[in-house]
Amino acid sequence: MFRRSVAAIAGVLATLGADPCRAQGLPQSVGEEVALGQSVSGLPCRLRMTRDNKDTGSQVWAVMCEGWSSAAATINREPERRWKPETILADSPWAKRLLEGTYDCAEPRPSRVAGDIDTLVRGCKLKDGGWPGVMLGAQFGGRIQFASGAPDVMPQLEATLALMAGKPVPATGGSKQALQDYNVKLLQATLGAEFRNVGLLDVQALRNFYRLTIELDNMRDNVGSEATALRWLEAVERTFGRDSAHSALPLTLLGLQTGRQFRYQDSDSYFRRADALVRQAPDQNTFAYHLTHKSAIALQRGDVVEARRLAEEAVAFRRERLGQTKGGFLAHALHGLANATAGTGDLAGAERLHRESLANYQAAFGNVHFWTGRKLTDIAAVQLSQNRQRDAEASAREAVRIFEIVHGPRTTTVEALTVLGDIQLRGGNADEAMANFRKAARYAAGNRDGRAQLRVGTLQRYYNALTPADGKPATGAQADEMLAALQIPVDPVVGRAVTLMSARLAAGDARVRDLVRDHQEASRRAALLRASLGRADSEEGDEAQARQQQLTAEIAAAESRLQRLEQQLQAANPRYANLTNPPPMGAAELGRHLQPGEAVLQFASGGQATYVVLLRDGKATARRATIAFAELQKRVDALRAGVEWARRGQAAYDTVAAHALYQLLVGPLDAQLDGVRHLIVVPSGPLASLPPALLVRRAPTGADYGQAAWLMRDMAVSVMPSIAAIAELRTNAGASSASQPFLGIGNPRFTGSGDAAAGLAQLGRACRPQDGRIDPALVRGLAPLPDTQDELKAIAAALKAPANSVVTGAAATLSDLRKRDLSKVRILAFATHGLLPGDLPCQAEPALALTPGAKDDDGLLNASDIARLRLDAEWVVLSACNTAGADGAARGGQALSGLVRAFLYAGSRAVLATHWDIASEPTVALTTGTFRAYAAGAGRAESLRQSQLAMLGNPSTAHPVFWGAFVVVGEGGR
Repeated sequence: MFRRSVAAIAGVLATLGADPCRAQGLPQSVGEEVALGQSVSGLPCRLRMTRDNKDTGSQVWAVMCEGWSSAAATINREPERRWKPETILADSPWAKRLLEGTYDCAEPRPSRVAGDIDTLVRGCKLKDGGWPGVMLGAQFGGRIQFASGAPDVMPQLEATLALMAGKPVPATGGSKQALQDYNVKLLQATLGAEFRNVGLLDVQALRNFYRLTIELDNMRDNVGSEATALRWLEAVERTFGRDSAHSALPLTLLGLQTGRQFRYQDSDSYFRRADALVRQAPDQNTFAYHLTHKSAIALQRGDVVEARRLAEEAVAFRRERLGQTKGGFLAHALHGLANATAGTGDLAGAERLHRESLANYQAAFGNVHFWTGRKLTDIAAVQLSQNRQRDAEASAREAVRIFEIVHGPRTTTVEALTVLGDIQLRGGNADEAMANFRKAARYAAGNRDGRAQLRVGTLQRYYNALTPADGKPATGAQADEMLAALQIPVDPVVGRAVTLMSARLAAGDARVRDLVRDHQEASRRAALLRASLGRADSEEGDEAQARQQQLTAEIAAAESRLQRLEQQLQAANPRYANLTNPPPMGAAELGRHLQPGEAVLQFASGGQATYVVLLRDGKATARRATIAFAELQKRVDALRAGVEWARRGQAAYDTVAAHALYQLLVGPLDAQLDGVRHLIVVPSGPLASLPPALLVRRAPTGADYGQAAWLMRDMAVSVMPSIAAIAELRTNAGASSASQPFLGIGNPRFTGSGDAAAGLAQLGRACRPQDGRIDPALVRGLAPLPDTQDELKAIAAALKAPANSVVTGAAATLSDLRKRDLSKVRILAFATHGLLPGDLPCQAEPALALTPGAKDDDGLLNASDIARLRLDAEWVVLSACNTAGADGAARGGQALSGLVRAFLYAGSRAVLATHWDIASEPTVALTTGTFRAYAAGAGRAESLRQSQLAMLGNPSTAHPVFWGAFVVVGEGGR
């Protein structure tokens, strides 16, 4: 599309502003343009002729404004026929088309523009999003003029009508402020003082956020879709205010995306906010979407009855209330009902609904589209459940063909390939099945932009093919393949610590930064081309075939460019490339990074199984444990209930359950752990909230905690956020050169009651961060932590650090922290409240609470702030974080890791983090004992183990609540 620079347009506008009565003609040929002043929100605009039909006398112009790729308004001019101004806004083909598909409008009202041009005006709202619109009709010079578009370009519509009437452009004043004042007055005079303008760029942004959220959802990019929906919600709230009906759809989609990431507390919160708004949403389809999305998450959580109820209500609402008897809207509701019906076991009914949904999608979008591929995948799954092997394979093959056209090597194609492979495996065709599984794995591992969205469940069929169903271990090539395959999914929270470290490398390397940007743009272009190819593939004829061939060539060129950019990234900075998109490591390569006596234990849970791989002495052993994600979460919650300080009271820790979980997960591999001195655990999902030391290797013989066979009794245990982090930290993280032994920050000046939970609850309810900051008074209202001052002083004494190494009270602020050269600190400790997103719903990222400072300092040290610190630390200590949710459920381990990974990114070798709050005295004993052992030469994980064993040997501190909270995350072997 032809674009003119801002400077060039501004020059023409300056001329127009200097001589407001200067005669200026309309563009008279298609493509010709003239400058037309600024919109109400200040964007330079121009008028372009887009149609001139000599036979009918019909002419069309478009108002094009800087920053927009589409017209902000269109103006039609027609010979006088049967329409008058009062009928053209309702009965003309243009008006009917807009009223049927685009606008909901108020009744026409008389107005006047350009001094004396009588017009009729209808204030409207776009059905898609509710953004303001306007329709104008006027009759003069033997012609009818009809205009529609955004109210922001009302000055351009007035100027155009003036030019059509042969009048000079209305005077607007010479200064920029005078021009702005005139534009605002014109808008209010024409549409009414109550009519609210929305800037063109705001509308464009809102539309783009909406489209991108949906497209990323279609590609199963739940993390990207959530991030875009958050930006969409922020833009809506900035434009229309908080909790307006315009927020309903982004809130609903946030409920869907967080639910798909198993963050059910967040999902429930978003859905509850949407519940109050969806019936008043500008687009009535929002309510049906809301029901369907809630049904999907209910089904995922196993509530089949509620899922079907919601899905049936959505279908009924579309058919009975909205009159949708066919088309894509109805297809979406039928899709949700089909899935819920399959969940009840009614396979015949599910297939009927799936096929009805498919037929509607094909009629709406053609045969080659994301949704047609999705429906064929669903149908294949139902057919397989009915033992219709041949039908299922045919459906799955067609789904793969469609996804490879419209999405290429993205998550949807990966999933379709695993469905096809599973069908083939069940049919006895193991060779072709494994070929499709491995193709899916190659697609997933090679997709730099898509790996962060891949979940364990997406590749579950592949993992099942590599591990026996009876739980027996797999060894040799199968286990080695499993080790590599489990590294492909990236946990959205836990598994991205090393990716954050890479940002520091790119920030100081302009070439890497530019290559990353180019790669992202090339990836988006390839995705758009594939979407175009999907539409073209549904068309017939020579012209369509030529278009398909052209698009295929362009896609090949775009993907070739992606490969070249990946290679250039590797050449420019191999460390950066390997951190952001690390190739999965095999057993031999990973083994080279381990010391004698070390082993790696990797867990991954998704869907109906949990997968475990043990690597020792360069050899891998893999198994499948028959424990579903939801059941694993329940067991972790139950174990955590016995150790959380605030809830423990006289509760016992269930060592029998801890042993049962260990047996279920690791049991058949236990003998291989004999003789291991340091075990590196790579957890994910629920296991991120359970310190591995709390697992029990052998069946308890009594209630004496001091005699239990805790895992840490036999070996030192540390945690890594990913397999790639092992190689990265051991390759690049040498010894610290920091000269200052210790800096401790704690006991911030909080003035709340002693009830920490109540303070957090009040903060969560009141928090409304429109500008990214919250009211400092809410942070000050947290419960005081006076004991943390003694804790830090005790650690400082153990490390022989000077008295001024401890910063507390009013001095423990963000501004003080930022003034310090933290790169000189060898051990950095924070003893304060750790705020996780579950504690503070409006806080998008985890944070540490410090003393609030000035008005713009709310006291929250966010993960993004931490990532910008410059550290050269051996340790960072976090001694007051809590990974329990508000309901006591242990679902915050991944959120805690947001803080941990930020410190790893900032330059710490390891983080000593606590999973629950414990009393001051055992905290001091544990941490000082750990650092004494470390100063004596023990490795980090071994230092923690020795301190834990000392506490375990004392009956008064043998309960795991006292010693089990801390874990070493990062480099634990040195």
